[in-house]
Amino acid sequence: YRGIFFDFISLKHYYLTMKFHFLWLVFVIAMIAVSGCGAAPKTALPATATVQSAKADTSASLEQSATTTTYKLALAIAPPEKMLTVEEAKTAKEGEVMVGGEMAMSTPDKPMTHHLEVSVTDQKSGALITEQSVAIAVANVTTRQVTNIPIAKMYGLDAGVSETHFGNNVALAAGSYTIVVTVGGEAATFQVTIPTL
Repeated sequence: YRGIFFDFISLKHYYLTMKFHFLWLVFVIAMIAVSGCGAAPKTALPATATVQSAKADTSASLEQSATTTTYKLALAIAPPEKMLTVEEAKTAKEGEVMVGGEMAMSTPDKPMTHHLEVSVTDQKSGALITEQSVAIAVANVTTRQVTNIPIAKMYGLDAGVSETHFGNNVALAAGSYTIVVTVGGEAATFQVTIPTL
């Protein structure tokens, strides 16, 4: 029994020694983490902070054209427009009259900054195309974020139905974008840059 007792004492001593070493190692690691090994401290954004994009010039306007096998597309990006229903257009003095599709909604954290529209004509006849499926995807070249634009069919109040086109108000920060417009299954690509203020 004496041998067993001393074995127990030795085992307990070994356990206490290992526990001490473990706690000491944890303490050393914690001190290294706090001190950063002598490196200059890094400044971190608060958890609630957001990185702001460069502010876009919302007065900027641009126009581009492209063709597909069947269609000619004219892209225009301008300041945001007031979107009107047919009923509202009866008393309005300016804006875009929606005759189909849906209006893009602005939010406090994502206000509409531009109006993006595409006019479509037949390549051979030059006839205005107003009854065809249209899709518009906008990809930020830097962030690679892709936004599918809700499509509204509309015309300018001052121009009338002969200027019917497709598009919507959009939120575009300053930067470079690839815009893919698909009409009746045929796609055309535009490269645009929204300047900063």
